[in-house]
Amino acid sequence: MRAGDECSLTVVCVSYKRPREVHVLINSFLCQTSQDFILHMIHDGPDEEVETIFESYEQEVGGRFRHTMTPERHNDHGHSLREIGIETARTPYILITNDDNYYAPVMVEICLRVLDSGSDGVLFNMIHNYFGYQTLDVEPKTNHADIGCVMVRTEHARRVGWRDKSFAGDGTYIEDLTALPNFMWTKIPMTLFVHN
Repeated sequence: MRAGDECSLTVVCVSYKRPREVHVLINSFLCQTSQDFILHMIHDGPDEEVETIFESYEQEVGGRFRHTMTPERHNDHGHSLREIGIETARTPYILITNDDNYYAPVMVEICLRVLDSGSDGVLFNMIHNYFGYQTLDVEPKTNHADIGCVMVRTEHARRVGWRDKSFAGDGTYIEDLTALPNFMWTKIPMTLFVHN
């Protein structure tokens, strides 16, 4: 296992005042069968309780966990925080998610294997609580996927950036990736993500 920026994947997780839920997300990554990632938690504005939680994980996990507390709240659905995460990632691949989600323990291993074989990005199915915890068969377009079920090469994430700060920003990001010349998605036909 590599440490710090020598890992393959940066998981950018935007967060806002969810001290209870954030433990579930973090532990879903600490239980992954592949630990070849850095988990970067970015909180929207200062919060002492959440910062204390993040600092305890940082001490426990070391270089594979880091956190950022923005000086003030952006209040834009986490999109400015996603921009920060994309700009600061130094790994070949990136996954962007939220602090109330969680993942199957094989997600990182499976996705990295597919990306290492040459794909530009992977998508995987998710269980969505907005639909009564039913499985959503994702597609790379607006209203058919959540940002949390998409892992891509960091160079492509930087190329498209995060230009849409509206509620639909996730979909715009996915469609911007799809529009890149010769961009190749691979759909993993497994449910690896629970969206809350």
